[in-house]
Amino acid sequence: MLLADPSTVREYIIEEAIDWWVCRCGNNPDSDGFSTCSEIGERCEPTIGQWDGKHWLCESCYRVIDGDTLEVISGCSQDVVNKNEEYRWHEEL
Repeated sequence: MLLADPSTVREYIIEEAIDWWVCRCGNNPDSDGFSTCSEIGERCEPTIGQWDGKHWLCESCYRVIDGDTLEVISGCSQDVVNKNEEYRWHEEL
């Protein structure tokens, strides 16, 4: 029996415990962790109006994850990776 076309098989990360994810690359909250992002992987503040409450970025391999289903939506383009490298999180005074 042949397996499905690899380009159409969905990828998921693992939730080992509540709020404890392990990405397919091995990243977890104690490693590089995960950041809030847009659907294309641009980092954003976890606030209303900036973050949709759904998308997360693996800070190790730059996979974009649907936080509701844990499906890997995509990877970041090189332009988005570059933009993320320059991103500065809001600092409260």
